[in-house]
Amino acid sequence: MRSVISKNSIKDMQFIAFIILGSIVTILVNIFYSRQLGSENYGDFKVAEAFFYLSALFVSIGGAAAAPKFLSHQIKSKTSNASWEYVKFFSLLIIFATIVIAAIMAILYFLHVAIFNTSHYHSILIAVLIVPVYSIYCLLSGVLQAANKLNLAVLPYSLGYGLISGCIFGFIVFFMEEVNDNHVISAVFVTIIGLLIFNFYKLKNLNLIPKHKIALSKAKKDWLQVSIPLMIATGTQYLIQKIDIFMIEILGSEGAVGHFAAAQTISWIFFDLEYGFAYLLAIKIVAVQDGSREQILKTLKKCLTLPLYCAVPFFLIIIAYGHEALSYYGHDTELAYQTLLTLCFSYIVCILSTGTITWLQFNGKQNLTVVLLIIGTLLNGVLNWLFIPVFDIEGAAIATAIAMIFISVSMLIAAIMHLNKTKSDAFAVPANEV
Repeated sequence: MRSVISKNSIKDMQFIAFIILGSIVTILVNIFYSRQLGSENYGDFKVAEAFFYLSALFVSIGGAAAAPKFLSHQIKSKTSNASWEYVKFFSLLIIFATIVIAAIMAILYFLHVAIFNTSHYHSILIAVLIVPVYSIYCLLSGVLQAANKLNLAVLPYSLGYGLISGCIFGFIVFFMEEVNDNHVISAVFVTIIGLLIFNFYKLKNLNLIPKHKIALSKAKKDWLQVSIPLMIATGTQYLIQKIDIFMIEILGSEGAVGHFAAAQTISWIFFDLEYGFAYLLAIKIVAVQDGSREQILKTLKKCLTLPLYCAVPFFLIIIAYGHEALSYYGHDTELAYQTLLTLCFSYIVCILSTGTITWLQFNGKQNLTVVLLIIGTLLNGVLNWLFIPVFDIEGAAIATAIAMIFISVSMLIAAIMHLNKTKSDAFAVPANEV
């Protein structure tokens, strides 16, 4: 038993190591983009990238995140595999939602409504085309995740997104005298199409989406009851980590935004860790959700300790070399360094809550997680409004840290209270090994 756990732990660490490698590759590729495009075009690209990421969170209706809960046991038992119907149902929703977004953006473009600068719109319109492709890619990755094929579900995108799009853009740079943000977003578009084809091929090859019609009228309602709160929760988690820079834009100076952005860029490696653990821990939680109280507690403990072991070494490296990293970006290292450390601490706290949030969402408490996340987001906004005028960018980082601590502690308390109300003899199905 101990050797199995040790072997699984090694696999988990290898998985996270590849996530970190992908994060480093993406950072290096973004430096290449920035130097080739210049600050204005690079900014336009980042706006378009943020647009398709955020849009994909909503048009996917949480289907990718909910896949492990609904498909894991069915795929494993191979009795009534509903993965094809699941993919078809959410793909149709994705296409419909994308059409709505595309229509809105087209109307804004032709009416010259200045939500974005005029120069942004062309890359935004290309990004609209990326939204359904990326959303369906994530949906197929959710099926692979449900089948416990984490390497196929996560690593191709983690490693391939930056590397492949960077190579395509490098090819464009070689043959063109001048490049702009449209070329980068087009390279990203081609990359994600390739990743989608790869995912579909793997699912077909592994026979994970067999085509057979199943009567699922009630199941579709159940899917949406879980996936919609998951969508809101994921979107809120993304927003809570972005709200501070918007508040600095409103309450601070342009220079303050630059200092904060430098610190946030370096600390973003913890966001990638959170992304990896969200995939990894979901499978472990599904495996024990019908198990004994002791097995669930053991898994929740692992959901806290494993991210901590991975995050702390990077935090120590940033403490030691944060000044040097910030000086490379050409910013006020003394002011931004304290902000960097505070942000890293808050993101580590956020990582620690990944397991408890997932467990609550998969055990009928998805509405509670949404409420707590919304309260945390509002708390972050209010504290930013109070702290930024007094403490500048450090105030924004402190506000984020307080909000993250509130969310993590409240989620942990909610999980323990819910678990204490559940009697051990209510679980009849033995859990799989974690």
